[in-house]
Amino acid sequence: MTKLKLSLALSTLLAAGSAHALVIDDFDGSPQSVAAPGSDTVAYAGAIGGFRMIDISSAGVLGATAAVLTPGGFYSHSADALTSAISTVTWDANGAGLGGIDFVEGLVNNVFQFEILSIDQGNIDLILSVTDTSANSDSFTFSNAGVGTQTVAFSNFAGVDFTMVDFLSLEVSGGQASDLTLDMLATSGDTPVDVPEPASLALLGAGLLAFGYTRRRAKSS
Repeated sequence: MTKLKLSLALSTLLAAGSAHALVIDDFDGSPQSVAAPGSDTVAYAGAIGGFRMIDISSAGVLGATAAVLTPGGFYSHSADALTSAISTVTWDANGAGLGGIDFVEGLVNNVFQFEILSIDQGNIDLILSVTDTSANSDSFTFSNAGVGTQTVAFSNFAGVDFTMVDFLSLEVSGGQASDLTLDMLATSGDTPVDVPEPASLALLGAGLLAFGYTRRRAKSS
């Protein structure tokens, strides 16, 4: 076995583990439709904390609506012509707070992710806000986001303890006649893999080299 092959084998063995997801809301149940100005809270087992609150406000001559549409399972924000709107989905266990849910769960490289199904690109900002049980809070703004999977690392939220999350929200801030639909909001991370001690690495390397030597002898006999 060549040194290159040995190096590649060791790299593979030390690679990060499989991805993991914590679902914040799959939008698959408890349909809602809220016209501006308005607010509505529903109980839903598929939402973290067991509840989902939607509120929406607008500015303009016509109307705007925020909705969870099922079947299909997605969140919709829609404003009529000459009307702008801001809608917000909040997960805080109906005002009681999430009580310190661990979003990290011992993983590494943690991110939020969701899928944008349609959007008036350049006319909508998405603002994800997180607050921990010590009232530390920060937000991240997705500007000019397009269709597809959107991710943001936990490391972009300064000072927030993601092992003790108390509530979070997703705000859709849209200009006139702006529309958006998006799919499940979840977290994802990698399973950490322990790096072997130097002695263990040496034994592993010796074993791989011996394996390569045995294969060469088998081929030559």
